[in-house]
Amino acid sequence: MESTAFLAIDWLHGDLAIAAFIAGVWTVTVLSPGPNLLATLHTTARGGARAGVTTAAGIGLGTAIWSGLSLAGLAVLFETVTWAYTVVKLAG
Repeated sequence: MESTAFLAIDWLHGDLAIAAFIAGVWTVTVLSPGPNLLATLHTTARGGARAGVTTAAGIGLGTAIWSGLSLAGLAVLFETVTWAYTVVKLAG
C-alpha cells in the first residue's frame, strides 16, 4: 500500500521550485536600474538616508498594492469568464 504523503511532498517540492524561480527572477528585475532606483537615489542624495528609505518604502507599498489589485482583478476575470481560466490552464 502506497502512502499519499509521498505524492504530497513531490507536489510541494514542485511548487517550491517554481516559487524559488519566480523569486529569483523578481529579485534580478528589482535590482536592475530603473525609474524607482533613480528616484530613490535622487531622493537619498538630496534629502539623506531617511528620505531615501521613505521613498523606497513608498515604492514597495505601491508595488504591493498594485500586485494585490492585479491578482484580485485576475480572480474576478477568471470567475466571470470561465473559458479564460481554461485557456490559461491548458497553456501551462
